Amino acid sequence: MESKDELKKVFNILKREINNYKLEFNSKTKIYKYKDTFNYLGVNYSIKNNRIIKRISKRNRIKVINNINHDNYKYYKYYLRYFK
Repeated sequence: MESKDELKKVFNILKREINNYKLEFNSKTKIYKYKDTFNYLGVNYSIKNNRIIKRISKRNRIKVINNINHDNYKYYKYYLRYFK
């Protein structure tokens, strides 16, 4: 996409299509610059060198580490490895 105006046109088309299914975007939906980072479900996403970088936020990492016990260790070990 060349400009923000083109993205707005595409966004409006998406809104109409979503309305066909009786759904709607929430008020927080917006168009981001590709260099910006954003947080979604406790994961920070950014783009560097045409790659998506995802990192778990510090607050969520602390929550995860505090919840680790013998029964769920294996799950959280792979969860945290995914974000390295």
